[in-house]
Amino acid sequence: MSDLETLKSKALDNPVSFSLVDARQLRDHILKDKKKMLHIREMILRVYDINDRILLELSDATKGFLGKQNKKSTDKRIKEYYRRIKGGLRKDPKGKVILAEGDSWFQFPLLIDDIIDSLNNYDTNAIYSIAYGGDWITNIIYQEDYVSELPVHDPDIFLVSGGGNDLVGGNRLATMVDRRPQPFKYTSIDQLMALTDLSDTERRYIIEAQPFIRKEFYAFINTLMVMYLSIFQSIINSGKYNEMLILTHGYDAPFPRWKSTNLFNLGHFIEQRLVNSGRWLKRPLSIKGIPEDKHRAILVSMIFEVNQMFKSVAKEFQNVYHIDCRGVAPNQKDWVDELHLTSKNFKKIGAVYQKFVDGSIRNHQNWPQISQTKVARVTEII
Repeated sequence: MSDLETLKSKALDNPVSFSLVDARQLRDHILKDKKKMLHIREMILRVYDINDRILLELSDATKGFLGKQNKKSTDKRIKEYYRRIKGGLRKDPKGKVILAEGDSWFQFPLLIDDIIDSLNNYDTNAIYSIAYGGDWITNIIYQEDYVSELPVHDPDIFLVSGGGNDLVGGNRLATMVDRRPQPFKYTSIDQLMALTDLSDTERRYIIEAQPFIRKEFYAFINTLMVMYLSIFQSIINSGKYNEMLILTHGYDAPFPRWKSTNLFNLGHFIEQRLVNSGRWLKRPLSIKGIPEDKHRAILVSMIFEVNQMFKSVAKEFQNVYHIDCRGVAPNQKDWVDELHLTSKNFKKIGAVYQKFVDGSIRNHQNWPQISQTKVARVTEII
């Protein structure tokens, strides 16, 4: 077995022992191999034990009502992008061209103002968004739309983030959990005490969740880490985007539930019916018979791991920063469904993005640690 295949097997079969050093080595092998990002595709197929055709079918991004709304919203955004370019934005010293690639936190095409909507409120931003609500980041990267758009638009900032749909689409979350005891990654709260950004409640939740999280989840996180390391390294290797800022974000921990807590808000009520709330989190957890009082703990633990992964990736690159959204929506009323925040809370995240866009966050005396940690916690800034 080649070193590349050995590392892939370690990432998937012994995921807790897979280190950042391993991830770097696997990235380097992938970028040298003629198959390149196809290896990431193969890894995600192995995590879920599905074939390539099913992976394409599981994406909701281009199908049915959501697909039509995605196209309509994308067309509208691109039209606005070209209007601002035509208006001379590139000549404005404050003007920023932004390329955005991601999922429904960047593009929720109806009723909710998402992160990109918030950023579009600033006239100095011209955003070319190829984000699609409901798409899998592994589909996005495999299709490599961003590769062809980077040289065309030569953006000042590249926004790329996703993984939520990969984790929860098509009942996939059910493959990540089990009611039968699983090997623990963490056995004691003491192992988490060095992580000062965790609250006592979060630490308790993470420990409570350990018996229910399967190794497939950690294999999924490893796959995302190698994927992002490969994307960013390939951009750097091109030598064309040395000044381009790259921003990622991690999600906040959602509340698994069947129904909205905002039933008297007509927009939220309609949105709930359109996306069929409960199918993303509550249903797969219920399929596996996970005790209801552990549902929240499992999601807190998983979102913790997603953010830890993004933090590790950001520290590897000079121009990559991570926006940590944990705590921005601590109550059920802050969410319109299992996956999406209210417009008010998306706006908070958008405000932190804008501080990166205009440069204020990296140069502000109140946040000197960000240049070292490469992480901006929304709740500490807004």
